[in-house]
Amino acid sequence: MNKYFAEFIGTFFLVLTIGCTVIGHGAGPLAPLAIGSALMVMIFAGGHISGGHFNPAVTVRVPEWSSSDLQEFSNSPTHT
Repeated sequence: MNKYFAEFIGTFFLVLTIGCTVIGHGAGPLAPLAIGSALMVMIFAGGHISGGHFNPAVTVRVPEWSSSDLQEFSNSPTHT
């Protein structure tokens, strides 16, 4: 459960940072730096817990690449 919570928090802050940089008068020249920095901080903070992939599409595809995670992923409520 900690993996899913860490990934949710990381994805939330990544999407929040992207949203905050594009709202207003435009993204500005430092928007990519802000987005990259937020992602870097979230990977350092939660990467050792969830694996560091804060993209839900990657989370869904990882069990296909690694059969050892398949049993753990099949218990996930997001798996259909």
